[in-house]
Amino acid sequence: SNEIDESELFATVLNESMTSTSDNLEVCGRRIVNVEHLFKQIFNSSVGHEPFNCNITNMYLTKERRVGLICIFYLKCKVCGLKQTLETDVLGRSTKDMDINLATTLAAVSTGIGYSQCEEMMAVLNVPFMAHKTYQRCHD
Repeated sequence: SNEIDESELFATVLNESMTSTSDNLEVCGRRIVNVEHLFKQIFNSSVGHEPFNCNITNMYLTKERRVGLICIFYLKCKVCGLKQTLETDVLGRSTKDMDINLATTLAAVSTGIGYSQCEEMMAVLNVPFMAHKTYQRCHD
Protein backbone atom coordinates (compact mmCIF):
# COMPACT_ATOMS: atom_id res chain seq x y z
CA SER A 1 0.00 0.00 0.00
CA ASN A 2 1.23 3.49 -0.87
CA GLU A 3 -0.71 5.13 1.95
CA ILE A 4 1.39 6.50 4.79
CA ASP A 5 0.21 5.60 8.27
CA GLU A 6 -0.78 8.81 10.11
CA SER A 7 1.19 7.89 13.25
CA GLU A 8 4.27 7.27 11.10
CA LEU A 9 3.82 10.65 9.38
CA PHE A 10 3.27 12.35 12.76
CA ALA A 11 6.48 10.84 14.14
CA THR A 12 8.39 11.95 11.05
CA VAL A 13 7.05 15.50 11.20
CA LEU A 14 7.69 15.66 14.94
CA ASN A 15 11.27 14.46 14.55
CA GLU A 16 11.88 17.03 11.81
CA SER A 17 10.60 19.86 14.02
CA MET A 18 12.78 19.00 17.02
CA THR A 19 16.49 18.58 17.53
CA SER A 20 18.06 16.94 20.54
CA THR A 21 20.91 18.47 22.49
CA SER A 22 21.77 16.07 25.34
CA ASP A 23 18.73 15.99 27.67
CA ASN A 24 17.18 19.12 26.21
CA LEU A 25 15.09 19.34 23.03
CA GLU A 26 14.97 22.40 20.84
CA VAL A 27 11.78 23.04 18.91
CA CYS A 28 12.20 24.33 15.37
CA GLY A 29 9.72 26.31 13.30
CA ARG A 30 6.76 28.41 14.37
CA ARG A 31 3.52 27.65 16.18
CA ILE A 32 0.12 29.33 16.43
CA VAL A 33 -0.31 30.35 20.06
CA ASN A 34 -3.23 31.53 22.18
CA VAL A 35 -1.16 34.10 24.07
CA GLU A 36 -3.65 34.58 26.92
CA HIS A 37 -3.78 30.84 27.62
CA LEU A 38 0.00 30.41 27.37
CA PHE A 39 0.74 33.33 29.72
CA LYS A 40 -1.77 32.04 32.29
CA GLN A 41 0.05 28.71 32.31
CA ILE A 42 3.47 30.37 32.57
CA PHE A 43 2.38 32.68 35.41
CA ASN A 44 0.80 29.75 37.27
CA SER A 45 4.00 27.75 36.92
CA SER A 46 6.14 30.70 38.04
CA VAL A 47 5.16 29.94 41.61
CA GLY A 48 7.90 27.88 43.22
CA HIS A 49 7.24 24.19 43.75
CA GLU A 50 8.41 22.28 46.80
CA PRO A 51 10.78 21.31 48.28
CA PHE A 52 13.38 23.54 46.58
CA ASN A 53 11.14 26.45 45.51
CA CYS A 54 12.19 25.89 41.89
CA ASN A 55 10.05 27.28 39.05
CA ILE A 56 9.67 27.33 35.27
CA THR A 57 13.15 28.80 34.83
CA ASN A 58 14.54 25.49 36.16
CA MET A 59 12.65 23.41 33.57
CA TYR A 60 13.68 22.01 30.22
CA LEU A 61 11.73 20.67 27.26
CA THR A 62 11.51 16.88 26.99
CA LYS A 63 8.85 16.37 24.31
CA GLU A 64 6.36 18.07 22.02
CA ARG A 65 3.02 16.52 21.08
CA ARG A 66 0.75 18.02 18.45
CA VAL A 67 -3.03 17.79 18.28
CA GLY A 68 -3.61 19.40 14.91
CA LEU A 69 -2.32 22.95 15.30
CA ILE A 70 -2.36 22.77 19.11
CA CYS A 71 1.01 21.89 20.62
CA ILE A 72 1.65 20.43 24.04
CA PHE A 73 5.15 20.97 25.37
CA TYR A 74 6.34 18.59 28.09
CA LEU A 75 8.73 20.12 30.61
CA LYS A 76 10.76 18.62 33.44
CA CYS A 77 12.43 20.41 36.36
CA LYS A 78 16.22 20.01 36.47
CA VAL A 79 16.18 20.38 40.25
CA CYS A 80 13.30 18.28 41.60
CA GLY A 81 12.14 16.30 38.54
CA LEU A 82 8.60 17.73 38.52
CA LYS A 83 6.89 17.24 35.15
CA GLN A 84 4.57 19.83 33.66
CA THR A 85 2.94 20.69 30.34
CA LEU A 86 2.36 23.94 28.46
CA GLU A 87 -0.30 24.05 25.74
CA THR A 88 -0.42 26.55 22.89
CA ASP A 89 -4.23 26.57 23.06
CA VAL A 90 -6.99 25.19 25.25
CA LEU A 91 -7.55 21.46 24.77
CA GLY A 92 -11.08 20.14 25.18
CA ARG A 93 -12.65 23.46 24.21
CA SER A 94 -14.73 24.69 27.14
CA THR A 95 -14.10 28.35 26.33
CA LYS A 96 -15.93 30.88 24.17
CA ASP A 97 -13.23 30.75 21.49
CA MET A 98 -13.33 28.34 18.58
CA ASP A 99 -10.75 25.54 18.49
CA ILE A 100 -7.78 26.58 16.28
CA ASN A 101 -8.16 23.43 14.18
CA LEU A 102 -11.84 24.12 13.54
CA ALA A 103 -11.17 27.83 12.94
CA THR A 104 -8.46 27.04 10.37
CA THR A 105 -10.72 24.58 8.57
CA LEU A 106 -13.58 27.09 8.58
CA ALA A 107 -11.24 29.77 7.19
CA ALA A 108 -10.18 27.40 4.40
CA VAL A 109 -13.77 26.60 3.45
CA SER A 110 -14.91 30.22 3.61
CA THR A 111 -12.04 31.41 1.38
CA GLY A 112 -12.54 28.58 -1.10
CA ILE A 113 -9.29 26.70 -0.52
CA GLY A 114 -8.74 23.15 0.68
CA TYR A 115 -6.36 21.07 2.72
CA SER A 116 -3.50 21.16 0.21
CA GLN A 117 -3.55 24.95 -0.07
CA CYS A 118 -3.66 25.33 3.73
CA GLU A 119 -0.81 22.88 4.08
CA GLU A 120 1.24 24.81 1.52
CA MET A 121 0.55 28.14 3.23
CA MET A 122 1.60 26.75 6.62
CA ALA A 123 4.75 25.26 5.06
CA VAL A 124 5.74 28.72 3.79
CA LEU A 125 5.11 30.10 7.30
CA ASN A 126 7.15 27.21 8.78
CA VAL A 127 4.20 26.05 10.92
CA PRO A 128 3.61 22.28 11.11
CA PHE A 129 0.09 21.66 9.79
CA MET A 130 -2.56 19.25 11.03
CA ALA A 131 -2.93 15.78 9.57
CA HIS A 132 -5.45 15.32 6.78
CA LYS A 133 -7.63 13.17 9.09
CA THR A 134 -7.82 16.02 11.63
CA TYR A 135 -8.72 18.52 8.90
CA GLN A 136 -11.36 16.18 7.52
CA ARG A 137 -12.87 15.60 10.98
CA CYS A 138 -13.14 19.39 11.47
CA HIS A 139 -14.53 19.79 7.95
CA ASP A 140 -17.24 17.18 8.52
